[in-house]
Amino acid sequence: MLHSTLNTLYSKNLHHAYILEGSKEKIIPELFSFLETEHEVSVRGNPDFWHRDFETFGIDDARPLKEMQARKGIDGGKKIFIISFFTITEEAQNTLLKIFEEPTEGTHFFIITPTTARLFPTLLSRVVIVKQTNVSKNTTDTVTKAKQFLTSSPEKRLKIISDLVEEKNKEQATLFLNALEKNIAEHFNAGNATIQTIAQLKKMARARADLMINSPSIKLIFEHLALTL
Repeated sequence: MLHSTLNTLYSKNLHHAYILEGSKEKIIPELFSFLETEHEVSVRGNPDFWHRDFETFGIDDARPLKEMQARKGIDGGKKIFIISFFTITEEAQNTLLKIFEEPTEGTHFFIITPTTARLFPTLLSRVVIVKQTNVSKNTTDTVTKAKQFLTSSPEKRLKIISDLVEEKNKEQATLFLNALEKNIAEHFNAGNATIQTIAQLKKMARARADLMINSPSIKLIFEHLALTL
């Protein structure tokens, strides 16, 4: 579990930044417990504890964070920043990179995201990555459906995404898009790059950009992919 993994990495000496990959619903309670029991950090009523959840973490969210983390703690102890998001902009990643290049003493970041696939390699190199050890059935189903989607006819693809379209769940839509892109990227990295593969990756990038806007039409985004990939 996450708690024991964190203990194994740094029982008493916390690294300045972690990326926790997995479900925020499962990670956050375990992380709170870890901080309270192992580091005596209060997660309630503590001015040096900051936790926010974002659908998309952008530059306007990252800039004030940079200022806050540079200040001294109220009681001279640890300052904890917990950020969870589904997606993050390139500008926000650059800001986090600058923060992690010159970390403030006593300040620790925990970033929670469903996947690290879209994060800059330079950003990942500055943090400790902790992955959930228990893969949920939902995640396995998403990966399986993504593989089926890519090898099916347009008609069958529309059936595969019918639940996704009907539920209008942006989180699940993002996870499915991640799984699609990972499959295509693996094909590309295996030396099977073709003009068609590059075109597919461009379609993925466009779909991701469309999905990041407020109130996106999940139906239009995935029906377009089903008919054009």
